[in-house]
Amino acid sequence: MKEERKLIASIYLPEDIPSDFGLPELAIAGRSNVGKSSFINAILGQKIAKVSSTPGKTRSLNFYCIDDKFILVDLPGYGYAEVSLAERKRWAKLVEAYVRGRKAIQAFLQIIDIRHIPMESDLKLFSWIKSLGYDVAFIFTKVDKIGRSSIKAQIEKAKLFFPITKGNYVLFSAVTGEGKREAWNLINSLI
Repeated sequence: MKEERKLIASIYLPEDIPSDFGLPELAIAGRSNVGKSSFINAILGQKIAKVSSTPGKTRSLNFYCIDDKFILVDLPGYGYAEVSLAERKRWAKLVEAYVRGRKAIQAFLQIIDIRHIPMESDLKLFSWIKSLGYDVAFIFTKVDKIGRSSIKAQIEKAKLFFPITKGNYVLFSAVTGEGKREAWNLINSLI
């Protein structure tokens, strides 16, 4: 069977959010510029998500259908100060409208830049997701940017703030491909 991975919707307004695609959904959330789009492109093996070095590139809910089995939903990044307050509020309303009571969401992948643990905005996002009753797993990106001893120290630090266990996180690099297989294993366990 040929793999088919495609963008099926980009939604900018709450009223345009589709009710249901009939497939399980996995929401991907993280601060601006942590590598959400690069993560998506790396695990899918194609440049399907727009990548930019400028924070705040993802301004919509992007729904990616994966092999007609499930949907990855890329949420706008949060915490980018140079986006206007009005735009940040618009993104918040869009995300809120998507997640509230959506039965198709199986879990969230919270994407965190391993070099910056913890950020207050990451802690707030985690608390908010948990308050809605969703499970959260973690992808720590940009592991190619720091040494192995620093990675270990950062994971130990993360354990002080997040419920990190052996099976609910992946160390990931979109540059080297490290963690790609583990990310797929994690995704499959969540859907």
